[in-house]
Amino acid sequence: MIEAELDHDVRLHIFAHAVTEGAPPTVASTARALGAGEADVEAAFRRLAAGKVIVLVPGEREILMANPFAATPTGFAVRAGDRQWYGNCAWDALGILAAVRANGSVIAACGDCAEPLKVAVRDGAATGEAVLHIAVPAHHWWDDIVFT
Repeated sequence: MIEAELDHDVRLHIFAHAVTEGAPPTVASTARALGAGEADVEAAFRRLAAGKVIVLVPGEREILMANPFAATPTGFAVRAGDRQWYGNCAWDALGILAAVRANGSVIAACGDCAEPLKVAVRDGAATGEAVLHIAVPAHHWWDDIVFT
């Protein structure tokens, strides 16, 4: 399999897995699912990370973020029916509901006072009493995407 074809298949698997399982897959589980070697899948993960499709755990080969999906629980829980995901930030949490085309909610804590916040999303419209503040201009997000 040529690199571009493998990268395409790996990318599709990452996001399909995140949608159905709640988080991105590992290198090993991706290799098993695609019938590919772990070294080849790890190389595909690294190419996808270099292309800003995913973010790897610093110094490791596994996924930290497959935007908008977080690989581990965060302070931005997303729920739709009996399904749950975690966003990397408030923006990504809302993006998950848009990506999966579902009505649901985002549950987080106020960054100022830690009071619980819930934003409902129905038919693409968000309702709730919250203000989304993005402190870093969009053109600087990838300067430090984990902080952003």
